[in-house]
Amino acid sequence: MANILLTCSSEDFDVALCLKSSIKRELGIHVSLHVEDDSDDEDGDLDELVELATVLLVFEFGDSNISAWVTIDGMDIAHSNYEETPFPEAIDFSENLGKGIAILDNILYEDFGLDLRPPVLKKSQRFTSEQLEPLTV
Repeated sequence: MANILLTCSSEDFDVALCLKSSIKRELGIHVSLHVEDDSDDEDGDLDELVELATVLLVFEFGDSNISAWVTIDGMDIAHSNYEETPFPEAIDFSENLGKGIAILDNILYEDFGLDLRPPVLKKSQRFTSEQLEPLTV
């Protein structure tokens, strides 16, 4: 399964909290939130979570940039279809929250093979596609 750790500044807390609940509701994956401030000392638990992350993405929401450390169990970025670049991939959530979540879902599916659809939906879509095969008369 997957986990996402969102890290943001205290100024972006409200936006990050909205993203956290929306991603969790829409994709059904665990999302944690860490708010950084100037008084943060070394946090060993946070460093460990970041170290375990499969990929770093940036969620843009207006002027806010929220880091999303995505961890996919049993997946190493070297064994995925994801093309790593020197800078993290940015997903723009500014115009439409649902569109940003759909882009995230697409990245997780296309690049990492993570299918987040509920099992019932997977079965119904398979059934539908079998029913749509051409009929011979």
